[in-house]
Formats: sequence, structure tokens, C-alpha cells
Amino acid sequence: MNLKNISFGIVQGRLTKSKEIQKFPKNPFNEFPIAKKIGYDFIELITESKINRNNPIWSENLNLYKKYATDNNLLIVSVCDNFSISNGLNKKYLKYFNNLTDRLRKIKINRVIIPLENKSNITKKNLDKIIFYLKKISKICQRKKIPYLLIESNCEFSMFKKIKKAVNSKNLFFLYDTGNRVNYNSNIYKDILQFGNNIKQIHLKDKNDKGKNVIIGKGNVNFYKVAKAIKKIKNKQFTIVFENNKGSEPEKNAKNNLNFIKKLL
Repeated sequence: MNLKNISFGIVQGRLTKSKEIQKFPKNPFNEFPIAKKIGYDFIELITESKINRNNPIWSENLNLYKKYATDNNLLIVSVCDNFSISNGLNKKYLKYFNNLTDRLRKIKINRVIIPLENKSNITKKNLDKIIFYLKKISKICQRKKIPYLLIESNCEFSMFKKIKKAVNSKNLFFLYDTGNRVNYNSNIYKDILQFGNNIKQIHLKDKNDKGKNVIIGKGNVNFYKVAKAIKKIKNKQFTIVFENNKGSEPEKNAKNNLNFIKKLL
């Protein structure tokens, strides 16, 4: 993977000061010029565990995302749908997802990420159910002309292979989260290479032994090995998104993190 073929993003809220690591910013549009100044290519939009009418995704201000991105020479690439974490995959979620993608296609989103955690976590017992709903979700994305559906999970590669084969869709890929997976598989280099070209995007963050999201470089993730593995991935429209602990100086940390990873690559 050549550095020129990678787009770099940062998760919404990571450029705004707050006590919480992940919190939807009061004024999300303020982050766009900051991202441009630092050198990012895009801001990854987020949804929350409940529909937040202050989030432009759910309001009449949706098109302002496109405007602020264009004005700051940024891309509109991805949205991470955190609604799945607290609500699971079910009939209610399908109705919600249909509504969500109706809105996202208006800003020509390139990919939707579904974290399969907590209530949507993959187990051997619910695997058939997860596959059933992912098939339907994949078809919704195809109908709405959203190119990629990414699932984020701590599942083993063998489990992902079963899901990909059963869903049988060219738009289904894997989102690899360095912080979430490091304490499940200490050999992060080997783990990334197992998923290989199934990875369309990587969330970069660091976690310690207690599973706490910490400042990059302060946890268990070996970013040198992460970079080494990324170089072996051959995938079009590959993206790296920072989902790190922003600390007390979000802008400074965001700039340092971006420069650090680019040097490794």
C-alpha cells in the first residue's frame, strides 16, 4: 500500500475539547477547518446510541456537511453508525438503517460502518441471525448506491470468512480497530495480514491492559507493526481513521498522531 493511495480521517468530536473521549460536538462544523489545517482528508461522521436531532444527519442541516467539506477541500467518506451497539441487529434496526441511508445518500457517503459490539456482538449462537440481517443491510446499501458496508468486530478471521461467504456481497468489507483488537490478539501484525485485502479501513487507537482508550503510544498497540502490515494490503479507496484518546490538547495530538503514522508508512 502506497502512502499516496491512503486517505486519512479523524472521527467526529476528536478535534473538540470535552471530558468524554467520544462525544458529538456542539458545533460539528467548527472541526472542518481544523481538520484541513492539520492535514486530514476527511472527518468520519458518527451517529449515537439514540437519534440526536442536533446531529445534522437527522436535521435540515444535513447538506451543510457537504458544504463545509467542499469549502475546506475535504472529502465526505464514512459514517460510523453507533446505533447498532446499543440496539442490536433486528427489525427495528432495519427500519432505522433504511431511514439513515436515505439521508446519507444525499451527501453521497462512500461507506457505512456497523460496529458489531455489545447488543450486536457476534457469537456462535447468533451468527445465523447476524448473517440474516447483514444480507438485508448489504442490499439496502446497494439499492441506495452506497458503495461499501464495513463491519467492525473482535471476531476471529474464520468467523468473518463465514459471514462474508454467507452474505455473498462484493460491498462487504472489514473495519480493523487496532485498540479494540490488541488485547484479543497480541500479534497485531499477523492479525491484520489474516484479514488482508478484506480490510477497507482501519481505526487507529491505543488501549492499555484494562481496555482503556489511551493516548497513542501509551498503550499496547505496536504501531510499527501496524504500519508494516498496512503496507502489504492492496485495496482501492483504503482509509485510515484516528479514533484515539484526544487528551487535553485535541488539535496538537491530532497533528502529532497524523505525522507519526505518515512517517511510519
